Amino acid sequence: MIELEKAIWYPDMVEFVKATRSARTFAELESTAVHRGLGRTKMMMFMKLDHGEILREETGLDTPKIEGLLRESAV
Repeated sequence: MIELEKAIWYPDMVEFVKATRSARTFAELESTAVHRGLGRTKMMMFMKLDHGEILREETGLDTPKIEGLLRESAV
């Protein structure tokens, strides 16, 4: 999972929204807001969720660690 996370683009959401709003066509949206920052995975991550955080807080333990990736594939 760590190697995958390193290969995924983490957009600056302020800049991403600006580029998205300024695009006038779908092609412009793709070239300025999306494809500009994509790496070899062709994915960008908007949010990473750790569903085990609440359980760790309640139990005081270091486990479980349950992670989920919310991602959008540009392909």
